[in-house]
Amino acid sequence: MVILWRNLPHYRIQFYEQLRAVLGDSGVRLELLVGQPSDGDRARRDQASLGWEKRVDTSRIRLGTSELLWQPAGGLVCASDLVIAEQGSKNLTNYWLHALRRAGAIRLAYWGHGVNLQARPEDIGRRVSEALKRRLTREVDWWFAYTKHTADLVAGSGFPRERITDVQNSIDTRRLRSDLATVTEQDCTALRHKMGLHGEHVGLFMGGLYADKNLPFLIAAADEVRARVPGFHLCVAGDGEGAALVQAAARSRPWMHWVGAVFGREKAIQLRVSSVLMVPEGAGLVILDSFVAGVPLVVIQGAFHGPEMAYLETGLNGLETERGSSPSVYAEAVAALLLDPARLARLRDRCTTSSNAYTIENMVDRFSTGVLQALDVDGPARRGERRGR
Repeated sequence: MVILWRNLPHYRIQFYEQLRAVLGDSGVRLELLVGQPSDGDRARRDQASLGWEKRVDTSRIRLGTSELLWQPAGGLVCASDLVIAEQGSKNLTNYWLHALRRAGAIRLAYWGHGVNLQARPEDIGRRVSEALKRRLTREVDWWFAYTKHTADLVAGSGFPRERITDVQNSIDTRRLRSDLATVTEQDCTALRHKMGLHGEHVGLFMGGLYADKNLPFLIAAADEVRARVPGFHLCVAGDGEGAALVQAAARSRPWMHWVGAVFGREKAIQLRVSSVLMVPEGAGLVILDSFVAGVPLVVIQGAFHGPEMAYLETGLNGLETERGSSPSVYAEAVAALLLDPARLARLRDRCTTSSNAYTIENMVDRFSTGVLQALDVDGPARRGERRGR
């Protein structure tokens, strides 16, 4: 079987390694085809290598503000019993895969969000993209949905529920948990001294620095938190096209610090010195970092988040402010939490409990089970006894 994806970020490394091993035990050989990173991927410094993946040349075509992709996958795709592709109407390769499926040449599955949860109503290009995506949603043999919410969206489009696998999308929380266990008080003191974190209240933004994160909102909200909470500091851990904006803001705010992209133990130390995660818009897998580290996440309801926001239980393992909240309203929620140690402790405890439910091991188990079911499904794709391919 083949998974065809546009890139290979760090957070997918352990998933692919474990999935390959589990499928191998069942006699299924996994081939991973990935394209070259985009300029935005390179800016975020979030690209990795497994050593066994196969790289596919990626052609990028600019169409207004959109970018279309073409990844010639060739022989490996046609020789596979199952092709799992990223759901995306801007990936021209998908239309070729659908044509192969209709010709009975391949069995095709999608792995995705169901809809673009980060599409903004004013973005006409994305609206057109979503219309194309909805049309193709039902034209596959199997679905690997990121979360239960995604599974519900796909089933709502008319796709058979029994052919949907809710994978409970996760990252390598075991690695983060291990890194956190090695962090000492001396490590935290050293980081505080290095960054000048003199107060006890530290907010942390962690993620890619790009437009969907609405960084001007984050900066405005941080100003308001600082006015309400003496000694508050904001650390921004991430990289991307918005790094210059954050750096400029930090130059005039001694209490704001751009950290850059962090991984491994460096990321664990950053989380240990933080009281709350501030990702008002465009949050996704960062909620799993929140759970494992016991650092509550504060978001705005419905603000173009990833599907993993289905894991958030507001007031229990994180906080949501009302839809369309202003920077002042968001800041008030953050400040109130920071100034209420007992409430903050309750949320931290519940985060730790939630972390046990969403692990990469559970995701691999769900995904591999779905693969074995998809290999046996009836459909227009060719049948055969080449499961090991």
